[in-house]
Amino acid sequence: MCADVQESIEDADVMIAEVSGTSTFGVGYEVASALKANKNVLALVKEGERTSYVRGLTHPKLTVMHYRPDNVAALVSDFLNGIK
Repeated sequence: MCADVQESIEDADVMIAEVSGTSTFGVGYEVASALKANKNVLALVKEGERTSYVRGLTHPKLTVMHYRPDNVAALVSDFLNGIK
């Protein structure tokens, strides 16, 4: 992973990633890096689509939500408001 991406993850308070379908391996690696850095991560999966690299993954800092274009903003807001 590029040093600037790793630095961005380390500097971030949270990570929000769109992980629907066949997202790149890089996104999965970034999600894993954020979890390793103890960051809260929201993984968004578009309703009706599947994802391979968060299915079955459990971590206390990982939240997976299925979204529609008309509710994604509310889901992100709920996630951010729920972080302690």
